[in-house]
Amino acid sequence: MRHLLAIEASTGSASMAVIRGDATLLAEFTFAAQRTMARRLVPLLDTLLRSVDLAPDAIDALAVGLGPGSFTSLRVALATIKGIALGAEQAPPVLGVGSLEVLAAGAPLGVRRPVCAVIAAPKRSVYAAVYARVNEDLTNCLFGPALLETSELADRLAAIGQDVVVVGPTSAADRELLTAAGASFLPAVHDVPRAAVLAHLALGRLNAGERHDAGTLTPLYIHPSEPEVKLGQTFARAGGPDDAGTA
Repeated sequence: MRHLLAIEASTGSASMAVIRGDATLLAEFTFAAQRTMARRLVPLLDTLLRSVDLAPDAIDALAVGLGPGSFTSLRVALATIKGIALGAEQAPPVLGVGSLEVLAAGAPLGVRRPVCAVIAAPKRSVYAAVYARVNEDLTNCLFGPALLETSELADRLAAIGQDVVVVGPTSAADRELLTAAGASFLPAVHDVPRAAVLAHLALGRLNAGERHDAGTLTPLYIHPSEPEVKLGQTFARAGGPDDAGTA
């Protein structure tokens, strides 16, 4: 493997990175782009590659954050990765990684307590998962990913029985609830899932032989998007199928 390209776009910020096969980080861009993701991602990807003098055909492995998170941003990132993979003369291996795991894995290596990664969800809820650090990769998931109200998450963290470090954007009210449950917080600089961390996680798994099918890879949805909810409501009113469903 020469170069791996990773794209993570589960939040209001997007991140993309290129690493070499020896895990050396060559370049990483992170930018706020929730409302402009579709038109900015590909041009910035081209800028990323040109910044390190790489042609598109120098990329021979791909990684993408699968969410949960922003439905639109996740779909744009995944569509971009799929387009690169399916359009290549020789299809590169592709791997998807959950965005909460990416967020937790970005915690400093000195953090030895369980790490709770949170990403904002609709209706004052959060997507959350808790990981225990085994080594430099956070592979031991204690619970999640789950969609929870913050009060439910506080109860889950209190039940763990040890101090938990929270990473991810949270409101002042949420921080108060989680602090009362014994949680502490990493600085806000760690609140965005980074593509460089995604690339590092994916590289190890790709080298171990793990792969995903680019044609069938889908985002990790914990609940239906607004259009899916409306579709289900339309079917219900019409007396038809009402299983727009959750994922």
